[in-house]
Amino acid sequence: MIIKTRIEYFKEFLNYFWLRPENALMQTLRAEKLNKIYLKKSNQLDFFKQLVHHDNNKKMPFTDGEYDFTFTNSAYWVKNFATHINDLIRVTKPGKIIVLEMKLRDELVKYRAENFANKIMGNTFSKVTDAGRWATWRGLPTRKQLMKIIKANQKCEIEDMQPIYGGMVAKLYDIGFRPLSKPLTIMANSLTINHRKQVKTEWCEIIMELFSEFIEQYKVKDKEAMDYVVTLKKI
Repeated sequence: MIIKTRIEYFKEFLNYFWLRPENALMQTLRAEKLNKIYLKKSNQLDFFKQLVHHDNNKKMPFTDGEYDFTFTNSAYWVKNFATHINDLIRVTKPGKIIVLEMKLRDELVKYRAENFANKIMGNTFSKVTDAGRWATWRGLPTRKQLMKIIKANQKCEIEDMQPIYGGMVAKLYDIGFRPLSKPLTIMANSLTINHRKQVKTEWCEIIMELFSEFIEQYKVKDKEAMDYVVTLKKI
């Protein structure tokens, strides 16, 4: 397993998310937290033997205890969060782990633009930057609700809970280039291949220069975090 530095992760993610550098920043911090858990397991697996198109609002079409390792980064989009978490635990073998990469509602609400930027920018600002995201996070739990769901299951316990990011990173991500992503993409796609490469190279070099020092020094504090890696162990 290759462990990369934050700068190496950021450079790779920026190559893909170059028009949305806030996404590259967020994914860098997530990758750093997940590599010890998720990448170690992925090295043991032959991705992907089977892909199943499934609506997670419904019971998963897998037998009890079918999997050695279960991972999700989208549980909070499911309407009935508790039912889905219990289903993830159901399909995992006893003694194995379930990893949730997720946001928590009570922490996340602090970093919505309407709660820190509207006093300066006005109400329209947060409506444009939100772009309907909040409405799609239908099962987003609070920390208290998450603990209650896990405790009520009685078939698993929390093995670890690591904060990923919050504070300035959360504010950058909430606004970012999201409102401009469509016209920026149209503009980039209108360029010739050579011109696009030239623009992208210069763009990424500037972003790297702007963010490198911050990325290397950033330390998340649990009290300000809004995104977590939660590791559950099935009893």
